[in-house]
Amino acid sequence: MLEPPTFIATVKLDDESSRRLDRLRKRYFPPERNFLDAHVTLFHKLFAEGLTILEAEAAEADPRPFEVALSGPFSLGRGVAIRVESGELVALRRRLAARLVADLSAQDRQPYNPHVTIQNKVTAEEARETLAAVRREWIPSVARVEGIDVWEYLGGPWEHHARLPFRA
Repeated sequence: MLEPPTFIATVKLDDESSRRLDRLRKRYFPPERNFLDAHVTLFHKLFAEGLTILEAEAAEADPRPFEVALSGPFSLGRGVAIRVESGELVALRRRLAARLVADLSAQDRQPYNPHVTIQNKVTAEEARETLAAVRREWIPSVARVEGIDVWEYLGGPWEHHARLPFRA
């Protein structure tokens, strides 16, 4: 029996910020595991019903673009991420999660900690070295959230499914 398709929802950042974060991911993420560009995940696993709710809520709320702080790197234990700070992003995610509550995975029911993973599934020593290197060169900045991207999960790679742009 075929598994129903699953979808991932991510934040669409401005192009300049996306390129900056993706350069770090390409530099530090193990290449044999790096199927994706850098991203901020909103929801890790949605089925078709949840996707319909997400699309309707995004259209109904009609959000505007907003800024988030890319404040700096932190340890994931066996990887490194860049912290994304924004009360507006957390509030948006909370509103969407409230509508999706019946469809949320266990992972998506956890407290929301927005970040961009630039390295994962390496040794703890390699992660410590990466964290030190990124801390030395990191300059905090502001990124612009321009919408939500929806991706279909294909067992490793993702395929772009839809963009839910925020009105300018």
